[in-house]
Amino acid sequence: MKYHLIEQYFSRLRSDIKAASIKRYLSRGFSLRFARRYYYFMASTEEPPLKKIRHDLLDKSYDQALDISGDGKDKGIVEQDVGISQYLGDHSGFRGVLKQRYTDFLVNEIALDGNVLHVQHVPVQAEPKSKEVENTFLDSRFDTEAKSSLALVIGEECIQAIEKVLTGESESCDTPTTINDKDRRSTIHNLTRKAFGGVIETHKTESNNIVFSRGTKTKLKKEISIDETAENKLKEYFGESCITRLREIISTGGSYQTELPIDDKDERGIIHRLIREAYHSSLDSKTLDSNCLEFKRASQSNNPRKRGGKHNNSQSKSNINNVDKIVLDRAGARSQFTRFTIYKENKETMEVCRLIAKFLRKQPKSVGVAGTKDRRGVTVQRAFIHQTPVERLVSLNRAFRDIVLCDFEYSDSRLKLGDLKGNEFYITIRNIKGDGPVEEKANKSLESLKTTGFINYYGMQRFGTHSVSTHSIGIYLLKKDWAGVIKVLLQPQILAIPESKAAREQYARDPGNPQAALDLMPRSCSAEHAVLRGLVRSSTDMLGAIMNIPRNLRLMYVHAYQSYVWNCVVSERIRLFGTGIVPGDLVIDNQEATQAVAQDNEDSEFEEDIIDSRDNQFIRARPITEAEITSGLFTIYDIVMPTPGFDVVYPENKELRSVYEAVMSRDSLDPYDMRRSVKEFSLSGSYRHILSKPESVEWWFRNYNDPVQQMVRTDIDIINSPEHSRVYSQDEITSGDNLGLVLRLKLGSSQYATMALREVMKIETSRRGDMLDVRIVPRPNSAESTNNDI
Repeated sequence: MKYHLIEQYFSRLRSDIKAASIKRYLSRGFSLRFARRYYYFMASTEEPPLKKIRHDLLDKSYDQALDISGDGKDKGIVEQDVGISQYLGDHSGFRGVLKQRYTDFLVNEIALDGNVLHVQHVPVQAEPKSKEVENTFLDSRFDTEAKSSLALVIGEECIQAIEKVLTGESESCDTPTTINDKDRRSTIHNLTRKAFGGVIETHKTESNNIVFSRGTKTKLKKEISIDETAENKLKEYFGESCITRLREIISTGGSYQTELPIDDKDERGIIHRLIREAYHSSLDSKTLDSNCLEFKRASQSNNPRKRGGKHNNSQSKSNINNVDKIVLDRAGARSQFTRFTIYKENKETMEVCRLIAKFLRKQPKSVGVAGTKDRRGVTVQRAFIHQTPVERLVSLNRAFRDIVLCDFEYSDSRLKLGDLKGNEFYITIRNIKGDGPVEEKANKSLESLKTTGFINYYGMQRFGTHSVSTHSIGIYLLKKDWAGVIKVLLQPQILAIPESKAAREQYARDPGNPQAALDLMPRSCSAEHAVLRGLVRSSTDMLGAIMNIPRNLRLMYVHAYQSYVWNCVVSERIRLFGTGIVPGDLVIDNQEATQAVAQDNEDSEFEEDIIDSRDNQFIRARPITEAEITSGLFTIYDIVMPTPGFDVVYPENKELRSVYEAVMSRDSLDPYDMRRSVKEFSLSGSYRHILSKPESVEWWFRNYNDPVQQMVRTDIDIINSPEHSRVYSQDEITSGDNLGLVLRLKLGSSQYATMALREVMKIETSRRGDMLDVRIVPRPNSAESTNNDI
């Protein structure tokens, strides 16, 4: 974590006690992220510290941390709320901790040919930087005595931050406090040069902090002055990260494009003016066709030829020369599309796609994937980009952290969403506990998963993490109750992004003044922000405000309701008939089309549901007959259940039909009337298998002492040490009193790993369930970065 960001965070705190407490946790080795969350957690309890924090907090940025300091009455949605209630096996299950480290959740895509996707070759430019502090300080150029003196001036923590800059773990760091004394600043500059042999450079910021970096790219030009008043107003629009990027553009060039459109012309005019005032015309700004804004460094020449193609051509040639021959040979002849593998650690798939498009100055839609993957994990997946040579993609690896682009291949066709057979998982479950002999219980649970499988529920990820489930909003959309949609979306919630609470409360007090709520609503709440912008334009056009929400989010709400109904019906199906086949159950009529059934991947956030309906128009189901049941032609794993829609066949069994009718009638909806005047809310429905049996189920128990001991190697780890196996052997792990479990399994593209784990462990899988508790265990006397811990 950069120290200037930490100081900016503390400067925003209104409570000195809060700041002191968080700083105390930082001194114990916590990162700012966990120190902040730990403070809020401890502030909400009267008992001594339990050192426990919810997993969902770990996945949120500072601006998206959930509120856990409320009255505790609202625990968010749980499994029963979304129709998840049944199990298959009769085993008792066990308890454990999931995703304590992101390396505890490894996901590798399975291609359509059945092969598991692995990183084959890391381009020379993309070799990942080591995250361990190397012993570079023994270099003869470095003066250890000067380093010790420097530590006395700026503190040991700042020295550790500089070491991370030296090894490439971070680009730069700041002194934790301002250095107003000129002589002291001069001492720091001199000692830094001696201590690190000139490798680390220093410069003073306008706030009198000292910045340490390996190069000069982060330096601002001294001749450029900044109007802080105008810049602070820009910060209110775009946030601190955007302002940092704009300052970098002034000195290093490049461009920056806002992610969200600004539809109001007057608002865009204000921003253009503020850009000119803040940076004294050192930046150019323009409005794109999408109403997003693009910022570039103002040209130093009015002659367009001096800014033209020769430089770009030479740069392209330079890129080609810098790419290793293996990459170019494997890529083949240049074609319209470039397919490649994305290896990412603790990153969202769509975030990575946006980054690639942003760096290459392309539209986000030019980058696509076969399926999205979990954020908190290490994942490997295929992607494609339009009209982009391999050498440009390879060059991005130098700018990325925890992302590697590799295994490039030119192709005449793009990847389609759903072009995968499934995913292979390596899941580490820590701190396994249970009543009685826990290994025996776990073995029984896993044998049940291997032989019987699990109920193929739509997982809790489908329904969101806030107080209001996404399917609840879908109900109002399907009922065409536009006022209800807006009310539910903007209402105050205990479990909501804290920065949005003031805006929600403002709207609840005065719904007739959406501008006041819009001024308070953070842009990270994209749906809420979009609705308020629409209401500002026209307070009476509620449908217009709703259609201002990004399309994938609008579809997410209605598809979540379909998932909710499906879960309810399948739960009742299992309760009534168990795993036996009954007359009237449905099977896919055309077995060749099975591949296209319910192509929605784990944690996809409904992107897969946007597949053109033409891809699924030939998927048909039919009732199974008594004769087929007697002959054993089909098994329970062939049985499908439809999501409600106008183009599906419902089960002939009257009891199951009545469940569809009863569940939807409670919401004043009809399963036989799913067409709507708004085309995207007119749902055709799809089919989904009710049970799933994972393939290649294996597991290993490991005793360990270190609470954050890594137990599975990533693809990059294996490339660096090919002699080692994927799972750490017990001999490679320091044995201790803790028991861990590593589970390997393969699931189809429409199946949720959390639902498989639910069947094994028999515990709640909601974001606030027992499965997702994470224990914070500070590691004493360790200078290791906490980025890998927890």
